[in-house]
Amino acid sequence: MGKLKPYEYLTAPRSGSTTLASRGEILGTQDIGGVPEDVTAARWKKFRAGQA
Repeated sequence: MGKLKPYEYLTAPRSGSTTLASRGEILGTQDIGGVPEDVTAARWKKFRAGQA
């Protein structure tokens, strides 16, 4: 039986002096390559709207 390898991702885009970090964990056997871009974009949108 194979072991699951957790993948951890940290994306920290910056705009000017503001950095917004997004962390993701995947418990699976496939590396998805990082925090999905649509998740990061949605977080920036909320932040800019003053809801973060």
